[in-house]
Amino acid sequence: MPSYISNMLSKVVAPLCYLPSIEFFALQVNSERFVIEQHENFIKSTYRNRCSLAGANGRLDLSIPIKGGKDHHALYKDVRINNTYNWQRSHWQSIISCYGRSPYFEYYDYQLKPLFDKEQEFLFDFNLALLHLLNKMMKLPAEVQLTALYEDKSCFNLDLRPAFKPSKTIISEQYLFTPPVYTQCFGPKYPFIPNLSILDLLFAEGPRTKTIIQQSIHI
Repeated sequence: MPSYISNMLSKVVAPLCYLPSIEFFALQVNSERFVIEQHENFIKSTYRNRCSLAGANGRLDLSIPIKGGKDHHALYKDVRINNTYNWQRSHWQSIISCYGRSPYFEYYDYQLKPLFDKEQEFLFDFNLALLHLLNKMMKLPAEVQLTALYEDKSCFNLDLRPAFKPSKTIISEQYLFTPPVYTQCFGPKYPFIPNLSILDLLFAEGPRTKTIIQQSIHI
């Protein structure tokens, strides 16, 4: 990795996303210090409460409902999930529909399912629990660093807090990220869809996932 990339990734701050993308984890694993922002205001229309999967009809976007909806204004860590309907069951059934036949689904599904069986109150806490678990399954560093306060972007080499939006699925303008190509579950039916939720890669490649994401940011 060239020195300018190394310097850029020495201290990175990012938002906490729902079942984050491959690019999110590629940045995490290649950064000297990767910090999750916990003191920001909640930003709507981002992957903080959304994720993208590959299903039988192409890209499938899932969204966690939040209390207050589009008019919600609060710190992200205080955002409450709207549990008036069983969105968890719906999301889990969608995951099964997308990946139930993937090579490594049965190696990981029993670890993920308990988080979708229990009613969740706070969006940040749910996403953080998922991040811890995904890091464990990929054998990435277990510790997740959180910000102690909200700091200006000048305090970081790379500030990704405005990024990770469905309108722009790949954000690599300042560093070299190449979305890995692999066999997707419905690949023969649809063109390859890059940079989906890490679940897409994990269920397809299993133990190789860590190596693949390490190599996706390169010279």
